[in-house]
Amino acid sequence: FWETVTCDAPPASFPTDRYELGVSNDAGVSLANTRTKVYTEHALELDGSVALIADTKVVGATYTLWFQITQPTLTFATLLELSNGLGFTYEDEVVHAVYGNSKLGSLGGKTSLNEWHHLSIAVDEGQTRMLLDAQVVVDVAMPNLAGGYALQSVGNNLKGVLDEFRVYSSALTTEEIVRGAFRRELDLSRMSAYYRFNQDFLDYTRNTTLSVLGKSNAKFVSVGAPWEPTTVYSANGARSPEVSEGSDAIAIEGFNFARSKWLTCKFGESGLDFAYSGIGRNGGDLSRPDGVQQSIDGSEVFVVSGSETPATYVSITEATCEGAPAEPRQARRALLDLGVGETTVGLPGDESDPIDG
Repeated sequence: FWETVTCDAPPASFPTDRYELGVSNDAGVSLANTRTKVYTEHALELDGSVALIADTKVVGATYTLWFQITQPTLTFATLLELSNGLGFTYEDEVVHAVYGNSKLGSLGGKTSLNEWHHLSIAVDEGQTRMLLDAQVVVDVAMPNLAGGYALQSVGNNLKGVLDEFRVYSSALTTEEIVRGAFRRELDLSRMSAYYRFNQDFLDYTRNTTLSVLGKSNAKFVSVGAPWEPTTVYSANGARSPEVSEGSDAIAIEGFNFARSKWLTCKFGESGLDFAYSGIGRNGGDLSRPDGVQQSIDGSEVFVVSGSETPATYVSITEATCEGAPAEPRQARRALLDLGVGETTVGLPGDESDPIDG
Protein backbone atom coordinates (compact mmCIF):
# COMPACT_ATOMS: atom_id res chain seq x y z
CA PHE A 1 0.00 0.00 0.00
CA TRP A 2 0.90 3.61 -0.37
CA GLU A 3 -0.99 6.83 0.08
CA THR A 4 -1.23 9.75 -2.31
CA VAL A 5 -1.41 13.44 -1.50
CA THR A 6 -1.57 16.45 -3.79
CA CYS A 7 -0.24 19.93 -3.19
CA ASP A 8 -0.05 23.18 -5.11
CA ALA A 9 3.33 24.22 -6.47
CA PRO A 10 4.74 27.60 -5.39
CA PRO A 11 3.01 30.20 -7.57
CA ALA A 12 6.02 32.39 -8.26
CA SER A 13 9.12 30.25 -8.65
CA PHE A 14 11.40 30.43 -11.67
CA PRO A 15 11.98 27.32 -13.83
CA THR A 16 15.56 26.85 -12.73
CA ASP A 17 14.97 27.53 -9.05
CA ARG A 18 15.60 24.31 -7.16
CA TYR A 19 13.23 23.22 -4.44
CA GLU A 20 13.38 20.16 -2.23
CA LEU A 21 9.92 18.68 -1.84
CA GLY A 22 8.88 16.83 1.26
CA VAL A 23 5.63 15.93 3.02
CA SER A 24 5.30 16.77 6.70
CA ASN A 25 2.94 15.48 9.37
CA ASP A 26 3.96 18.04 11.96
CA ALA A 27 3.78 21.45 10.30
CA GLY A 28 7.28 21.23 8.87
CA VAL A 29 9.18 20.19 11.99
CA SER A 30 10.19 16.98 10.21
CA LEU A 31 10.06 15.88 6.58
CA ALA A 32 10.16 12.65 4.67
CA ASN A 33 13.53 11.69 3.16
CA THR A 34 12.07 11.41 -0.34
CA ARG A 35 12.68 14.61 -2.23
CA THR A 36 12.47 15.88 -5.79
CA LYS A 37 12.58 19.14 -7.71
CA VAL A 38 9.61 21.31 -8.55
CA TYR A 39 9.07 23.31 -11.75
CA THR A 40 6.56 26.07 -12.19
CA GLU A 41 6.55 28.67 -14.91
CA HIS A 42 3.28 29.80 -16.39
CA ALA A 43 2.00 32.34 -18.87
CA LEU A 44 -1.41 33.82 -19.60
CA GLU A 45 -3.26 32.30 -22.56
CA LEU A 46 -6.00 34.38 -24.24
CA ASP A 47 -8.67 33.19 -26.68
CA GLY A 48 -9.42 36.48 -28.47
CA SER A 49 -12.22 37.58 -26.16
CA VAL A 50 -10.07 38.82 -23.26
CA ALA A 51 -8.51 42.20 -22.47
CA LEU A 52 -6.44 43.44 -19.55
CA ILE A 53 -7.39 47.01 -18.67
CA ALA A 54 -5.52 49.30 -16.29
CA ASP A 55 -7.88 50.21 -13.45
CA THR A 56 -5.19 52.06 -11.54
CA LYS A 57 -2.89 54.44 -13.34
CA VAL A 58 0.15 52.60 -14.68
CA VAL A 59 2.81 54.99 -15.96
CA GLY A 60 6.38 54.26 -16.90
CA ALA A 61 9.15 55.25 -19.29
CA THR A 62 9.80 51.70 -20.57
CA TYR A 63 7.28 48.92 -21.24
CA THR A 64 8.34 45.37 -22.18
CA LEU A 65 6.34 42.20 -22.89
CA TRP A 66 6.90 38.64 -24.10
CA PHE A 67 4.14 37.23 -26.30
CA GLN A 68 3.13 34.41 -28.64
CA ILE A 69 0.45 34.53 -31.30
CA THR A 70 -1.31 31.20 -31.60
CA GLN A 71 -3.92 32.08 -34.24
CA PRO A 72 -4.41 34.97 -36.67
CA THR A 73 -7.32 37.21 -35.77
CA LEU A 74 -10.10 38.14 -38.20
CA THR A 75 -9.85 41.81 -37.23
CA PHE A 76 -6.91 43.34 -35.36
CA ALA A 77 -5.62 42.64 -31.89
CA THR A 78 -3.91 45.04 -29.52
CA LEU A 79 -0.81 43.65 -27.87
CA LEU A 80 -0.02 46.80 -25.91
CA GLU A 81 -1.79 50.18 -25.91
CA LEU A 82 -0.59 53.33 -24.13
CA SER A 83 -1.92 56.89 -24.13
CA ASN A 84 -2.77 58.41 -27.54
CA GLY A 85 -2.78 54.96 -29.12
CA LEU A 86 0.98 54.43 -28.82
CA GLY A 87 1.67 50.70 -28.84
CA PHE A 88 1.72 47.48 -30.85
CA THR A 89 -1.11 45.83 -32.79
CA TYR A 90 -1.46 42.58 -34.72
CA GLU A 91 -3.20 43.01 -38.07
CA ASP A 92 -3.05 41.09 -41.37
CA GLU A 93 -0.77 38.56 -39.63
CA VAL A 94 1.88 41.21 -38.91
CA VAL A 95 2.80 42.94 -35.64
CA HIS A 96 2.95 46.72 -36.16
CA ALA A 97 4.25 49.57 -34.02
CA VAL A 98 1.49 52.18 -34.05
CA TYR A 99 0.58 55.68 -32.90
CA GLY A 100 -3.14 56.36 -33.01
CA ASN A 101 -4.31 55.14 -36.41
CA SER A 102 -0.84 55.36 -37.98
CA LYS A 103 1.43 52.37 -38.50
CA LEU A 104 4.98 53.40 -37.68
CA GLY A 105 6.96 50.25 -38.45
CA SER A 106 7.28 46.47 -38.37
CA LEU A 107 9.85 43.78 -39.05
CA GLY A 108 8.26 43.09 -42.46
CA GLY A 109 6.74 39.75 -43.36
CA LYS A 110 4.28 37.72 -41.33
CA THR A 111 4.85 37.30 -37.62
CA SER A 112 5.53 33.64 -36.86
CA LEU A 113 2.92 31.74 -34.87
CA ASN A 114 3.46 29.72 -31.68
CA GLU A 115 6.88 31.25 -31.06
CA TRP A 116 8.00 33.69 -28.41
CA HIS A 117 8.44 37.31 -29.49
CA HIS A 118 9.47 40.34 -27.45
CA LEU A 119 8.31 43.94 -27.71
CA SER A 120 9.27 47.12 -25.91
CA ILE A 121 8.56 50.85 -25.86
CA ALA A 122 10.94 53.38 -24.30
CA VAL A 123 10.08 57.10 -24.09
CA ASP A 124 12.87 59.49 -23.15
CA GLU A 125 12.48 63.28 -23.29
CA GLY A 126 10.25 63.25 -26.34
CA GLN A 127 12.17 60.51 -28.19
CA THR A 128 10.42 57.16 -28.55
CA ARG A 129 12.10 53.85 -29.40
CA MET A 130 10.04 50.75 -30.17
CA LEU A 131 11.66 47.32 -30.47
CA LEU A 132 10.43 43.98 -31.82
CA ASP A 133 12.52 40.88 -31.24
CA ALA A 134 15.49 42.99 -30.15
CA GLN A 135 15.41 45.12 -33.31
CA VAL A 136 14.58 48.83 -33.35
CA VAL A 137 11.58 49.36 -35.64
CA VAL A 138 10.78 52.95 -34.57
CA ASP A 139 13.03 55.74 -33.27
CA VAL A 140 11.21 59.06 -33.62
CA ALA A 141 10.46 62.28 -31.80
CA MET A 142 7.07 62.22 -30.13
CA PRO A 143 5.28 64.82 -28.01
CA ASN A 144 5.71 64.64 -24.26
CA LEU A 145 2.51 64.00 -22.34
CA ALA A 146 1.80 65.56 -18.97
CA GLY A 147 2.11 62.67 -16.55
CA GLY A 148 3.68 60.38 -19.15
CA TYR A 149 2.34 57.69 -21.47
CA ALA A 150 0.02 55.58 -19.33
CA LEU A 151 -1.06 51.99 -19.90
CA GLN A 152 -4.50 51.55 -21.45
CA SER A 153 -4.76 47.82 -22.26
CA VAL A 154 -2.86 44.61 -22.92
CA GLY A 155 -3.90 41.66 -25.13
CA ASN A 156 -7.22 43.02 -26.41
CA ASN A 157 -8.68 40.51 -28.96
CA LEU A 158 -5.42 38.54 -28.96
CA LYS A 159 -5.39 34.81 -29.57
CA GLY A 160 -2.11 34.01 -27.95
CA VAL A 161 0.05 33.98 -24.83
CA LEU A 162 1.44 36.82 -22.71
CA ASP A 163 4.15 36.82 -20.07
CA GLU A 164 6.64 38.96 -18.16
CA PHE A 165 4.90 42.32 -18.56
CA ARG A 166 7.27 44.88 -17.05
CA VAL A 167 6.95 48.65 -16.64
CA TYR A 168 10.13 50.52 -15.71
CA SER A 169 10.11 54.00 -14.24
CA SER A 170 13.11 55.12 -16.34
CA ALA A 171 13.90 54.91 -20.06
CA LEU A 172 16.15 51.92 -20.67
CA THR A 173 18.75 51.90 -23.41
CA THR A 174 18.38 49.46 -26.28
CA GLU A 175 21.16 47.34 -24.80
CA GLU A 176 19.46 47.28 -21.40
CA ILE A 177 16.15 46.26 -22.98
CA VAL A 178 17.68 43.39 -24.96
CA ARG A 179 19.77 42.08 -22.08
CA GLY A 180 16.92 42.50 -19.62
CA ALA A 181 14.59 40.48 -21.86
CA PHE A 182 16.69 37.40 -21.10
CA ARG A 183 17.06 37.97 -17.39
CA ARG A 184 14.87 37.73 -14.36
CA GLU A 185 13.96 41.14 -13.06
CA LEU A 186 15.65 41.25 -9.68
CA ASP A 187 15.30 44.88 -8.68
CA LEU A 188 11.67 45.85 -8.17
CA SER A 189 12.63 49.31 -6.92
CA ARG A 190 13.13 50.57 -10.48
CA MET A 191 9.81 49.25 -11.71
CA SER A 192 6.34 50.78 -11.77
CA ALA A 193 4.62 47.43 -12.40
CA TYR A 194 5.61 43.79 -12.93
CA TYR A 195 3.11 41.11 -13.97
CA ARG A 196 4.54 37.57 -14.16
CA PHE A 197 1.20 35.82 -14.81
CA ASN A 198 2.25 32.83 -12.73
CA GLN A 199 -1.27 31.64 -11.97
CA ASP A 200 -2.33 35.09 -10.81
CA PHE A 201 -2.84 38.68 -11.98
CA LEU A 202 -0.63 40.10 -9.24
CA ASP A 203 1.61 43.12 -9.74
CA TYR A 204 4.78 42.13 -7.91
CA THR A 205 5.59 45.77 -7.16
CA ARG A 206 2.18 46.08 -5.49
CA ASN A 207 1.75 49.46 -7.19
CA THR A 208 -1.04 48.71 -9.66
CA THR A 209 -3.98 46.48 -10.53
CA LEU A 210 -5.56 45.30 -13.78
CA SER A 211 -9.15 44.48 -14.59
CA VAL A 212 -9.53 41.35 -16.72
CA LEU A 213 -12.42 41.52 -19.19
CA GLY A 214 -13.58 38.04 -20.18
CA LYS A 215 -11.60 36.58 -17.30
CA SER A 216 -13.30 33.18 -17.54
CA ASN A 217 -11.75 32.78 -21.02
CA ALA A 218 -8.21 33.42 -19.80
CA LYS A 219 -6.13 30.59 -18.39
CA PHE A 220 -2.63 30.01 -17.11
CA VAL A 221 -0.54 27.50 -19.06
CA SER A 222 2.83 25.90 -18.37
CA VAL A 223 5.49 27.17 -20.77
CA GLY A 224 9.17 27.11 -21.60
CA ALA A 225 10.64 30.51 -20.81
CA PRO A 226 13.25 32.26 -23.00
CA TRP A 227 14.22 34.51 -20.07
CA GLU A 228 15.29 31.46 -18.06
CA PRO A 229 18.28 29.17 -18.74
CA THR A 230 17.97 25.79 -20.38
CA THR A 231 19.25 22.68 -18.66
CA VAL A 232 20.69 20.00 -20.95
CA TYR A 233 20.53 16.46 -19.60
CA SER A 234 21.87 14.48 -22.55
CA ALA A 235 22.84 14.61 -26.22
CA ASN A 236 22.01 11.51 -28.26
CA GLY A 237 21.08 9.79 -25.03
CA ALA A 238 24.45 10.25 -23.32
CA ARG A 239 26.03 12.78 -21.01
CA SER A 240 29.30 12.68 -22.97
CA PRO A 241 28.31 11.53 -26.47
CA GLU A 242 30.57 10.90 -29.45
CA VAL A 243 29.53 13.37 -32.13
CA SER A 244 31.40 13.43 -35.43
CA GLU A 245 31.75 16.36 -37.82
CA GLY A 246 28.81 16.79 -40.15
CA SER A 247 26.84 14.15 -38.28
CA ASP A 248 23.11 13.77 -38.50
CA ALA A 249 20.88 15.80 -36.23
CA ILE A 250 21.75 15.56 -32.55
CA ALA A 251 18.87 14.83 -30.19
CA ILE A 252 19.01 17.00 -27.07
CA GLU A 253 17.05 16.18 -23.95
CA GLY A 254 16.77 18.58 -21.09
CA PHE A 255 14.49 21.17 -19.65
CA ASN A 256 12.96 24.58 -20.39
CA PHE A 257 13.41 24.67 -24.17
CA ALA A 258 11.40 27.61 -25.48
CA ARG A 259 10.39 28.02 -29.11
CA SER A 260 11.77 31.29 -30.48
CA LYS A 261 14.16 32.61 -33.11
CA TRP A 262 16.92 32.54 -30.48
CA LEU A 263 16.83 28.77 -29.94
CA THR A 264 20.20 27.51 -31.16
CA CYS A 265 22.77 24.86 -30.31
CA LYS A 266 26.18 26.04 -29.13
CA PHE A 267 29.44 24.10 -29.35
CA GLY A 268 32.43 25.56 -27.56
CA GLU A 269 33.95 26.64 -24.32
CA SER A 270 31.71 27.92 -21.57
CA GLY A 271 32.32 30.02 -18.52
CA LEU A 272 30.16 30.99 -15.57
CA ASP A 273 28.29 34.20 -16.27
CA PHE A 274 26.51 34.51 -12.94
CA ALA A 275 24.39 32.55 -10.50
CA TYR A 276 20.93 33.49 -9.38
CA SER A 277 20.42 33.34 -5.65
CA GLY A 278 18.05 34.59 -3.01
CA ILE A 279 19.32 38.16 -3.39
CA GLY A 280 19.51 39.87 -6.76
CA ARG A 281 22.78 41.10 -8.24
CA ASN A 282 21.61 44.70 -7.86
CA GLY A 283 20.35 44.17 -4.35
CA GLY A 284 16.81 43.29 -5.36
CA ASP A 285 15.05 40.70 -3.26
CA LEU A 286 13.77 37.57 -5.01
CA SER A 287 11.29 36.78 -2.24
CA ARG A 288 7.65 36.42 -3.21
CA PRO A 289 5.22 39.11 -2.05
CA ASP A 290 4.02 36.74 0.66
CA GLY A 291 7.52 36.76 2.12
CA VAL A 292 8.48 33.21 1.13
CA GLN A 293 12.05 32.85 -0.12
CA GLN A 294 12.06 31.82 -3.78
CA SER A 295 15.42 30.12 -4.10
CA ILE A 296 17.84 28.49 -1.71
CA ASP A 297 20.78 27.67 -3.94
CA GLY A 298 19.85 29.50 -7.14
CA SER A 299 21.10 28.35 -10.54
CA GLU A 300 24.32 28.79 -12.46
CA VAL A 301 24.14 30.49 -15.84
CA PHE A 302 26.90 30.14 -18.42
CA VAL A 303 28.01 32.30 -21.33
CA VAL A 304 29.22 30.28 -24.31
CA SER A 305 31.75 31.13 -27.00
CA GLY A 306 32.16 28.93 -30.07
CA SER A 307 30.24 27.64 -33.05
CA GLU A 308 26.48 27.29 -33.29
CA THR A 309 24.00 25.40 -35.43
CA PRO A 310 20.24 25.84 -35.84
CA ALA A 311 18.01 24.08 -33.32
CA THR A 312 14.56 22.67 -33.98
CA TYR A 313 12.07 22.82 -31.13
CA VAL A 314 10.30 19.55 -30.36
CA SER A 315 8.90 20.14 -26.89
CA ILE A 316 9.76 21.87 -23.63
CA THR A 317 12.09 18.92 -22.91
CA GLU A 318 13.35 17.99 -26.38
CA ALA A 319 15.10 19.68 -29.28
CA THR A 320 17.36 18.70 -32.18
CA CYS A 321 20.56 20.32 -33.45
CA GLU A 322 21.53 20.28 -37.11
CA GLY A 323 24.71 18.32 -36.51
CA ALA A 324 28.06 19.36 -35.10
CA PRO A 325 30.04 22.32 -36.49
CA ALA A 326 31.93 21.66 -39.71
CA GLU A 327 35.37 22.44 -38.30
CA PRO A 328 37.02 19.81 -36.10
CA ARG A 329 37.05 20.80 -32.47
CA GLN A 330 36.57 19.50 -28.97
CA ALA A 331 33.48 21.02 -27.39
CA ARG A 332 33.39 20.56 -23.65
CA ARG A 333 29.69 21.28 -23.44
CA ALA A 334 26.76 20.94 -25.77
CA LEU A 335 24.26 23.65 -25.03
CA LEU A 336 20.95 25.08 -26.10
CA ASP A 337 20.99 28.85 -26.19
CA LEU A 338 17.78 30.81 -25.55
CA GLY A 339 19.09 34.29 -25.00
CA VAL A 340 21.40 35.80 -27.64
CA GLY A 341 24.37 33.85 -26.36
CA GLU A 342 23.83 34.64 -22.73
CA THR A 343 21.41 32.50 -20.75
CA THR A 344 22.31 28.86 -21.05
CA VAL A 345 22.96 26.02 -18.65
CA GLY A 346 25.40 23.33 -19.75
CA LEU A 347 25.38 19.59 -20.05
CA PRO A 348 25.93 18.18 -16.54
CA GLY A 349 29.20 16.41 -15.92
CA ASP A 350 32.89 16.93 -15.59
CA GLU A 351 34.60 19.59 -17.64
CA SER A 352 37.16 16.91 -18.42
CA ASP A 353 34.55 14.85 -20.30
CA PRO A 354 34.76 16.29 -23.82
CA ILE A 355 32.19 15.96 -26.54
CA ASP A 356 33.94 15.09 -29.81
CA GLY A 357 32.70 17.35 -32.51
